[in-house]
Amino acid sequence: MDLPKLTCELLLVVDMTPDSNLPLRILRAYRQNCDSMWEVHGFTEKQKLIYDEMNLHQIQRAMILDEAILRLENYEKTTRNER
Repeated sequence: MDLPKLTCELLLVVDMTPDSNLPLRILRAYRQNCDSMWEVHGFTEKQKLIYDEMNLHQIQRAMILDEAILRLENYEKTTRNER
């Protein structure tokens, strides 16, 4: 089965340098990939159902990752100010 195209290319490589910024780089890469949606132009309504659900899950993941990134950024700011 051929899959429909994605709206943007997925980020497949993350700088895995073992430093204090690694967790944020990973989260931001996963978050960036949430912007890629399945294009379903020309599909029947029935055919679109699964891809619509998968696109909805992308949006839900993006919201969760946005919150995680914000919390980690705030944590880093707080700990930096305490030093």
